[in-house]
Amino acid sequence: MTIKDNSMDEYGVKVSDDYPKVYIEATDKPLSEHVYSRGFHYTKFKEIARGGKCLIQSCYDIHLNRIIAHKTLLPEFSSDPLEQKRFLREARVTASLQHPNTIPIYEISRDSRMNYYFTMKMVHGYTLGSIIQKLKENDPIFSAKYTMDTLLGMVVQICNCLNYAHTHGVVHRDIKPENILTGTFGEVIVLDWGLAKVWNMPREEDPTTDAPPISDLTLTAGGKLQATPLYMSPEQIKLNNDVNHASDIYSLGTVLYEMLTCEPVVQGDTMYSVLRDIENGNIIPPRERAPDKGISEALEEICMKCLATEPKDRYSSAAELIEAIRGFRLDKIQL
Repeated sequence: MTIKDNSMDEYGVKVSDDYPKVYIEATDKPLSEHVYSRGFHYTKFKEIARGGKCLIQSCYDIHLNRIIAHKTLLPEFSSDPLEQKRFLREARVTASLQHPNTIPIYEISRDSRMNYYFTMKMVHGYTLGSIIQKLKENDPIFSAKYTMDTLLGMVVQICNCLNYAHTHGVVHRDIKPENILTGTFGEVIVLDWGLAKVWNMPREEDPTTDAPPISDLTLTAGGKLQATPLYMSPEQIKLNNDVNHASDIYSLGTVLYEMLTCEPVVQGDTMYSVLRDIENGNIIPPRERAPDKGISEALEEICMKCLATEPKDRYSSAAELIEAIRGFRLDKIQL
């Protein structure tokens, strides 16, 4: 067996010939005109989720005799060239990242009205957002099932997925509890790669101007600020064009913060006050924010390192964060 020598990319992430990078030329190329489906082999559609721009339904695939998930753009966005491009990118990036913590994509095509859709594996479970809400409500069933050790195991799975993506040159850019799904077999799936940054992305695809007013900080912003405000890194707020894997580590830090405290990383009366606190690093440490949760100092340090204002002060990679969490869990076992 030959062991290949891994090199480092410009962001310090290991790369090798076995991990080809994902390029914008491949993810954003138009779908061929002749690619369409009458959809006669899909039936029994049922809505399971509706976001700001997309609709996800379950349906029955007659040919393969199984229930799958079917995703489309909402009618008001189905003819928008930019949203079409992002929709194709989500499908292709997800399909390219063949990892246990991404969802398998089955088909991408146009329906009888020539609107884009793609199909994927149907996963039954809960979003991390719904789990955190149940924990906040002290739900006895969820509290017993989703212990802190279980939640940290979920973080490790998310890190594995992000490390794999970063190795391929893909930055998710919208890590948040609603984009993390845990299935009935304990699997953790990172969803929604529509805002992913891939290699050779032109500058106009990145945010370059000020953010639009939005009232719900948990929703992905429209306009130029293309991410979810509560989980954005300071460099995303500053609209830097060189956002890299360190931004995903910050966003994962905000998710870990919510796991620990059942509260968002920052709070404010307006979106702009929240964004200002994130940009300036005005974050109350988890143990101070939730003194009744029994959060350990070591775990707080891990979380706050992820949330460092400067990217260079965070964990250098998702793999390094995994080692920190594993070290914490091992030390806890040995006590």
